[in-house]
Amino acid sequence: RADRIFSHVTGNSQFDEFLHNLLKIAAKDNVDVLDKSIYQEIREIRATTDSSSTVKVWIDSDINACSTPNSKISNFCSISYTTPTILINRVTKLMEVIVDGFANIQSSFGTNCANIAKEVVCKGVIPQCSSNRTVATYGNFASSCAGMAACSPNLVSLNGQTGAQICAGQGRQLQLTTCSRYNVGALDATLCGQLPSNITFPSWMVTNLPSQSLSIRTLKTTLERAQVNQDCVNKWVKLVCVNVPFCSADKKKILTAVSKQQCESAIS
Repeated sequence: RADRIFSHVTGNSQFDEFLHNLLKIAAKDNVDVLDKSIYQEIREIRATTDSSSTVKVWIDSDINACSTPNSKISNFCSISYTTPTILINRVTKLMEVIVDGFANIQSSFGTNCANIAKEVVCKGVIPQCSSNRTVATYGNFASSCAGMAACSPNLVSLNGQTGAQICAGQGRQLQLTTCSRYNVGALDATLCGQLPSNITFPSWMVTNLPSQSLSIRTLKTTLERAQVNQDCVNKWVKLVCVNVPFCSADKKKILTAVSKQQCESAIS
């Protein structure tokens, strides 16, 4: 069943890279891989709520933390700049898959189209932090975007976005030092309940929350159609409901509420 679920999800643009990784691992039934790859993405694991709280959270990074992508990605994309830490943590595994499989991409689409895809992915997914870490800016790759028309329409589909959607974000700036409320008040009120009234998210993430809401509902439907045990469905949904990083009360840290135990429980 897990294999069927993953097959369906890989074709659904609403699922982010974190969920892809979890479903891959579920399909392989490999808890060891989960322990080494997913958990390491939650960088500084420090509880910030007391033991009486209903939810424990962990510090993921400073709100404006920027990091250099690892050498595999930096060399592939020919970049030496830093990018938002929370963002690169979430796309590293997927980018590494692209790097490792680039020869196959060249074989399937040809060298020219493969290089077009490479530039779109590198510049359209990894924005550059400013020297003072107040903003991150996506590069300009207009010529590659124009060149995609001569390639396969399925050439680029990454992290929930088509090539056209990535191209639409050229030059966009992400504000790294501000947090904002999500006015809708819930990711999915029925499945996740209302968000805490005082919760805020990194401002640049807020525009992505509607797609996260859709992914929660889609995930539940997908699992149920695959006849997954209802208890397991509930565990997955609970995990996704708290998967979105959010700001600390002082708006200086990015927090996560996904724990090692939740990950283990979701695939057990």
